[in-house]
Amino acid sequence: MRGITLMAGLLVLTVGVALVAAVKLGGTVLGGVLVVGLGLVAVWPTLFLFWALIQIVVFARASNRIAQRLVQEVDRCGRAGEKIVLALLRFPPMSPLEFPFFASHRGVLDDLRKRFRTYDLIERTGFSSYVVLLPGTDEIGVATVRERLTRLARRGMHWRVHAGVSVHPEDGLTPGILLDHADRHCA
Repeated sequence: MRGITLMAGLLVLTVGVALVAAVKLGGTVLGGVLVVGLGLVAVWPTLFLFWALIQIVVFARASNRIAQRLVQEVDRCGRAGEKIVLALLRFPPMSPLEFPFFASHRGVLDDLRKRFRTYDLIERTGFSSYVVLLPGTDEIGVATVRERLTRLARRGMHWRVHAGVSVHPEDGLTPGILLDHADRHCA
């Protein structure tokens, strides 16, 4: 969110300076060159903000899918007496100055999807966060999930990844509590 604020400020500053240059130096060659140059500089934060808006919509939809699936799995596993493991992976935050050359987490996501069961859910829910939902995990699986996730992410792309894990029903009975617990332990 800090990157969005930074880029919005840069856009406002660039447009403001361009307007001042157009008013003060209007009709001169220097004024024309300055306005065109500042207009080109303003393209970068504009593209970043447009990209960020699209990503926020995509992440909101993914968060909604996770919440719906978590409600379903809490209900199902509660009736069946099974456990649910919810893991939250946080990668180092991306700098807006790296736009559009952000490091991709796609390799980590694909690697995780290959190594877990087909009905496990792995979704990207933020610029640098993923949620992994593992319903029906046994006691042995609960003990090794955090280490396995961290090791997979670090090995694949050499990322410094933080993983927070919560287990239903021990750490909470509702999806909100489980997500909050995983977030707090994502250190």
